[in-house]
Amino acid sequence: APLAPVGPAGADKIKSFVDQYDGGDCFFVSAVAISAGAAALEGFGASTKPFTALDADFQRAMGFEADIGVRQVTQPQCPAVGFLGRLRNQQARAPRLDIDRDKLRSGDVLGGTIDRYGDRTIELILVSDTGMVQSVSQLLKPGIDAKTFKIGMQRTDGGSGRQPQLLIAIASASPLASLRPAQPVAADTFFRTVLDDAARSGQTLSATGRYFMLEK
Repeated sequence: APLAPVGPAGADKIKSFVDQYDGGDCFFVSAVAISAGAAALEGFGASTKPFTALDADFQRAMGFEADIGVRQVTQPQCPAVGFLGRLRNQQARAPRLDIDRDKLRSGDVLGGTIDRYGDRTIELILVSDTGMVQSVSQLLKPGIDAKTFKIGMQRTDGGSGRQPQLLIAIASASPLASLRPAQPVAADTFFRTVLDDAARSGQTLSATGRYFMLEK
């Protein structure tokens, strides 16, 4: 039988499928654009395997193939991916984070904007390929309804090869000290502390992550 055309309910169905999909540890997927019979998804993960499974599951459930962009992270960055996964039911309230490019060389400047956070506190953190988290919130410049930033990127080591980086904007109702570490801290410690802190103060966080590559 021919497949029934996907109407507006189709978009909702796609969205709930993506929001509820569990790809296991170190897996995060979000819908970048959804329309009737088309879906562009972006995923973060240490391995491409769960995305191959997602591809097959999506096609079986929806009757068409999604366009899935997979951004591969390093194992030490996994706590950041897990953090985004835990907050995905807050996706509708997540701030919007835009960056002006997704590939840089050492010494280049990454520019971008954050908006759609309302009157909430916004923090910006950078998670390096080695899993170290640093606050770059001091680089945020206030504008009308948006904040802009420019981050000069330096490779931290003499290593060769490409280094995936995650930039994450986190919105909270009021400031949380743990979101602004004074010096770089390991991702597993940072995200655990932040979640504990938020739970203790009864706050719901929302976050958006962007991926870019630091080339040699």
